[in-house]
Amino acid sequence: MGTNQFAKMLKYYLMTNNKNQKDLVVDLGYDKSTVSSWCSGNRVPKIDVIIDIANYLHINAGDLIEDNRNEQNRSLDIQIVKHNIPALKLSRIIAENISYYLESSGKTQLDLATYMGVSQASVSNWCKGIKIPRMDKIDKICSFFHILRSDLMEDHSNNSQTVEHDLDDYMKNLALFLHKNPDYKTLFDASRKIKKDDIEFVAQILDRFSQQ
Repeated sequence: MGTNQFAKMLKYYLMTNNKNQKDLVVDLGYDKSTVSSWCSGNRVPKIDVIIDIANYLHINAGDLIEDNRNEQNRSLDIQIVKHNIPALKLSRIIAENISYYLESSGKTQLDLATYMGVSQASVSNWCKGIKIPRMDKIDKICSFFHILRSDLMEDHSNNSQTVEHDLDDYMKNLALFLHKNPDYKTLFDASRKIKKDDIEFVAQILDRFSQQ
């Protein structure tokens, strides 16, 4: 087992669990300089210590000794480097996006957990930003919501604020119009029940009138 390999895997699993060197010092009681030497690749701990760290990070001891990740999971590192996103920020972005798509799709954490084949606690940890899902899990989450990977891993807060602002203005204007023109309220209520095909048919008729 190489010291650099252990250091690489230790830093990776610390990142995916939203942990850092200080957490190993505080939570497990290891010396600060010793932990630093592990993460810098200068030293490798004894096997009993490796097991202790693995249990803390909810992985197998072998995961710290060898790179057992598949290509999809390794690509999580690439995504973070590519977008220059700190792990803590990435966990927040993913948490916010999962919560957003759950709400907008009318789904629950239990629905997602059942589809993913994981515990509801795991989904809860993702939604709280406590943990970052592995890349294969991220792709499966995207499949559940029928979205792109970028939809889940990129910050869209500014875009959503713009959309919400535009939507608020639209709804205010609509409410004002209906207040001034109550006769149109019946037409508006009926339009909400019209099927998509009917809307397209009406649009075609209006388009023909506009061309005359």
